[in-house]
This record gives sequence, C-alpha cells and structure tokens, in this order.
Amino acid sequence: MFSDYIQTLAKHNTFSNKDFYQVFRDNGFEAGDESLRKKLHEMLTVGTIARVARNTYCVPGQGVRRYEYAYSDISNDVARTIMEKHPCIDFILFELIQLNEFVNHQLAHNIIFVSVESEIMDFVFDALKGAYAGRVLLNPSVEVFHRYWVDNMIVITKMITETPKG
Repeated sequence: MFSDYIQTLAKHNTFSNKDFYQVFRDNGFEAGDESLRKKLHEMLTVGTIARVARNTYCVPGQGVRRYEYAYSDISNDVARTIMEKHPCIDFILFELIQLNEFVNHQLAHNIIFVSVESEIMDFVFDALKGAYAGRVLLNPSVEVFHRYWVDNMIVITKMITETPKG
C-alpha cells in the first residue's frame, strides 16, 4: 500500500512536508496531520525516505548511499556513559576526525563534541568528568578551548534545535 505513495514521491526530485501530506491525501490516506507527521518520521527512521535539508526530503534511489561512520572506542564509551547515567536524554555525538572522509588535509587529533539540551548540560558534564578527568569542557569559550586542549578532548555544547524561542 505504501509503495504507491513512495512511487509517487519518487517522481519528485525532492519534496517538502506539505508535498508529502498532499501525496498521501491525494491517494486516499485519510488521517490527520499528526498521523502523517508520525508516518514521515517512521519513514525517515527506516530509510524509506531521506532528509536532504530542512523541510526537504527525497526517496533514495540507486547509487545513493546512506552515510555511516564507525565511531572510535572513546566515543562509544562516552555515549555508553551518558546513556547509563541519563537514559532518557537526547544527545548528539560528533568526532572531529569524522571530517577526514571529506577533507584533503587530514586531522591528526580528535575532539569529541557532545551536544545536549541546555537544561542538562551540567548533569552530563558531572557524569563525564569523573571518567575523563581533565579532558571535559563545558561550553568553553575559544580562549578556554585553546588553553585546555588535549587529544580526545570532550566538549559539551548546547544542542541546536529548530524550536522557536519563547
């Protein structure tokens, strides 16, 4: 049933949320916006569709690869520590050496960036500072970053969201 919707969406190079909803409604899917939002999220999660940019999606075709990265042992340990201490939080983990796949000048030293919601940054910092003493910085300024830089440093920053302020 959903293969018909996907084939219709695949005819478009890219599509927006509005286009996604319209295709489903035009093909007889009678549901509210919330159900369609959940369906969009589900299709993104399983890889049926892919996010290209903000409010822009596509149906992956032949030759389109999904980017996957094998995180370093220390990054996996950091993620495991955060999940053990705070299992219900959302966080994003990024390693600076991930860029080596995309840049000509290879980065020799790694920095692990952990982005979390602003209200829980202190809790995540407390959870990591014991295991990684002297290598964890909480939302550092440029000067602090350069002063205390070490290899495999962990930098905790505020997660960027699309939520409007106030």
